[in-house]
Amino acid sequence: EGYDISVISSEQLSCPVSTTTASAFTDDGLSVRKMQMIPVNINEIASELEVRSGFHASYLNRETGELVTIPEEYFSVAESDEDFSSYPDWEKELIEAAADVLASEKYVPLPSEFDIHEYRIMEDFCYSMEDDKVQQKLLRAIAGKRAFRRFKDNIFDFGIEQKWYRFKQEALKKIAIEWCEENDITYVEGRPRAGQPGNA
Repeated sequence: EGYDISVISSEQLSCPVSTTTASAFTDDGLSVRKMQMIPVNINEIASELEVRSGFHASYLNRETGELVTIPEEYFSVAESDEDFSSYPDWEKELIEAAADVLASEKYVPLPSEFDIHEYRIMEDFCYSMEDDKVQQKLLRAIAGKRAFRRFKDNIFDFGIEQKWYRFKQEALKKIAIEWCEENDITYVEGRPRAGQPGNA
């Protein structure tokens, strides 16, 4: 099966939204009409960060509030002079989406896996444990090679995997909020995506 573009639409937000236009001025004094995007669901952004990988790039469309995730390989095709008319329709869609991202300033890249620092989140979780024995065993587990594998084995052994998922989701939510504020993006609270920790 092929890849699909992952899109979060404004219809998934938990509150009424609208778009407005505002005037902004450039350094040379020219007035520019700037589209103000609809508020984004901060939990949807956090959930998107949860599934990030080095093989995909995710962007937020400022004008529509949509999240677009595209495999990295299609950006090189979009930048080349390659004739992709013979490609399957689903790949053409991805290439066209990549070309749109490259050609427009309305897309904002989401934090990469290198911005998220999952190891640091694991370490913070270890130190959050009130039971000293659990804390020390988890800290030993994340030292050295195969740290992620040992950490996951240990949280299941201790039966604290749900506590870890909630902790991680809150950490990703904090990163998402900081990202929104750095990029002047309005956000709203909302339920996590179906299947994510925190849903009933």
